[in-house]
Formats: sequence, C-alpha cells, structure tokens
Amino acid sequence: MYRCGNLPRAGERVDWDRFLDGYRATVDWPGTAFYEQLMRVYPDAKVILTVRDPDRWYDSARTSIYSVVTATNSPLFRLLTLVLPPVRRFQRAQHMIDAVVWGGAFHGRFEDRQYATQTFQEWNRSVRERVPADRLLVYEITEGWDPLCRFLDTPVPGTPFPHLNDGESFRRIVRRMRTVSIAMPVLLTAAPVATVAAIAAKRRASRRT
Repeated sequence: MYRCGNLPRAGERVDWDRFLDGYRATVDWPGTAFYEQLMRVYPDAKVILTVRDPDRWYDSARTSIYSVVTATNSPLFRLLTLVLPPVRRFQRAQHMIDAVVWGGAFHGRFEDRQYATQTFQEWNRSVRERVPADRLLVYEITEGWDPLCRFLDTPVPGTPFPHLNDGESFRRIVRRMRTVSIAMPVLLTAAPVATVAAIAAKRRASRRT
C-alpha cells in the first residue's frame, strides 16, 4: 500500500491494485478526481454522483473542508511539522489534496464563489456525460437507503441512514487543529525553560548543603 511519503508523483503510472489494496471503494475527493481511470481499470465498478444545490454546497465546503487549507498553512502549524511526525504526514497528504482538488479541479480559484459553483456544475454535467447510464447513480443524500441499495444490489440495512461529517463536526475538527497549532509551540518553549529552572533550583539546593 502506498503511504503519504511514498505516493506516486505527478505523471507517474499508478498501480491501482496496489494503491487500493484492502479497499473496495473510494469516497469523495481526492479519489473522485481519478474516476475515469478507475472505471477503465475496474470495468465492473459503479459510480455514484451525489448532487445538491450549488450555493448550499459552496457555503458548506467553504466553512468546512476548505477551512483546513487556512489552518494547515499557518506558520504555527508548519512549525509543528518540524517536530511531530504525525503532523508532518498529515501535511504531506494535505499537499496532495491541495494539488488535486483546490489547485487542480478548481484551478486555485475556489474563493471565487461564481467560478467555484460553475466548476461544480460543470463537473456534475461531465460525469453524467462520460459515465454509461448503467454504471451511474445520480443521487441526493436525502433519498436515503432505497435508491442506493437498489443500485448496489444490496439489502437495505435495518438501521437509520447515517448523518456524519456534517459541517459543524468538521468545523470542530478545524478549531481543534488551530488550538493545537497555537498551544504546541508554547508548550515546546515552556519545556526547556522549565528544565533550566529545575536545574538551577537543584544547583542552589546543593550549594546550601
């Protein structure tokens, strides 16, 4: 399996069987950007296109997933990549997402609302045109289990349709990221100061004795 530090470079041929080893599907971006390649490699695979109102989509994306860009581009967060390997790996993955999604699909113009919503609509139209009808489900999440399960030829679960990754939960994650990026440098600075203070106190105590 590829890892964040071992991802194929731009222009390289991807071994999709190796890349997706252990998985049966890809969901959302950045995998969505490669749906045509995946359709050719896996001719029995099906494609689900979720659709929604473009303006509501933009408002949601702008205050949730796109806010990760500003959080991870802050100087404090970049400082954390120097000292914390998990943050460094996350940053590498984020660079890939920036290249494929924000710099790729949206050409670095996501903050231009009109351009972003137009790109969103053109993307949906192109998927409808390029994916054969028997392999495509155009789906609104409010439709619930029935059309999704019919399309995938699976039984309808006996549990309520999930409601995860909503905008507010994503914003909570971003707020935590910003809090950590602010708090960690303070802690990293305080630790050496506390160590020096402890050494000094120990020396003073030894002199008294």
